[in-house]
Amino acid sequence: MRRCNCRPTAAIVISAKATRFLMRKSCREQIKNSISHILEWAVLGKSSMARERKIARKSTLSAQRVHEMLEECRRRRLAELSREVSAYWHMMERQGHNHTF
Repeated sequence: MRRCNCRPTAAIVISAKATRFLMRKSCREQIKNSISHILEWAVLGKSSMARERKIARKSTLSAQRVHEMLEECRRRRLAELSREVSAYWHMMERQGHNHTF
């Protein structure tokens, strides 16, 4: 088997470069798509913090008090969710479904 020592044509070189470019672009798109939800959460977190500071500036409440109010709201939502889950399990038990964890 003989190996060819000739140089690749310009079309082959251009094609290889184009293929590498498209592969890099595809990888970037995949990475961007896979982390987009993380970036969205980061942006939401920042906007929440900005909103917290804005509320504190516009009122006589301190940032600490605003944080406490938001935390209390979160606790109420969690308690409400817990009640809903408990009610759901009681309903399932009444219907004869057993659950184990």
